[in-house]
Amino acid sequence: MRFNKQGFITLIFMLFPMIIMGQISYSLNDSIKLKELGVCTFGNNIKFNNLNDEFYGPLPDCSNGNYHLYTLEDSLYLLYPNTFDYCGASSYSCCSSYLIKPNDGYHIELDEIRGFLDVEKSNLEKVIFVTEDYYKTGTCSVSIINQFTIDRAKMKFNKSKIIDFSHTKLNESHIEPCDYSNLNDFLKSHYAYKPQK
Repeated sequence: MRFNKQGFITLIFMLFPMIIMGQISYSLNDSIKLKELGVCTFGNNIKFNNLNDEFYGPLPDCSNGNYHLYTLEDSLYLLYPNTFDYCGASSYSCCSSYLIKPNDGYHIELDEIRGFLDVEKSNLEKVIFVTEDYYKTGTCSVSIINQFTIDRAKMKFNKSKIIDFSHTKLNESHIEPCDYSNLNDFLKSHYAYKPQK
């Protein structure tokens, strides 16, 4: 049997993107993996979290909401659970993305970044993620679109970069000034937000 050099090179070029993409993968509502990580449960197999005191309780059901899971490497994951159990309800967004690692049937949260993850605008190949954060203050609302990356060596999120900021009056007839009507005011006064470099 003769070795076909050109065929071998073509095969390598075809497989190269799969090899690169194999380093980071995405899944939506993978109940088996989510259960293994201790994020949620499904069926009659109720499991309790490993938190203390008033935070101790059953894990949410995997069928409620959408769980976006990015496998960054064997023991490092980006989790974005768009579900009431993780996000809650408020006049501003409570959803977050979490950098997690497995620990004996549970997950350990290594870092957290606020905002609704935009799966479509995120770039999986470059490991760049985009979130949108909303704040409602009286008669106004603010939207902040962030871009962030992950420092895998330190197992934490790099500081987010604000790529868009918008301010909207919810009622055109109001005469009071809006809180956070510009980005500088917002960054100075909002304690829960990670500042830019």
